[in-house]
Amino acid sequence: MISKCANPQCAKTLMRLDGGRFFGFHTKNQQAKHKRIENFWLCANCAKNYTLRMVEGEVTLRQREHRKTA
Repeated sequence: MISKCANPQCAKTLMRLDGGRFFGFHTKNQQAKHKRIENFWLCANCAKNYTLRMVEGEVTLRQREHRKTA
């Protein structure tokens, strides 16, 4: 169960399902060799500036690229 923001620098805990951004990544259980979905959450504050990506089997926190509007 997700209980805190996936940003290690943030201590925000998940209290309600109305804020932030949820992520689900396919992970492989090495012992059983079954795929499953592991869920992560970024609080609303962190989701403004960060996103999560799966890189070489590891979920990593990445700075979001903000697009400039003309």
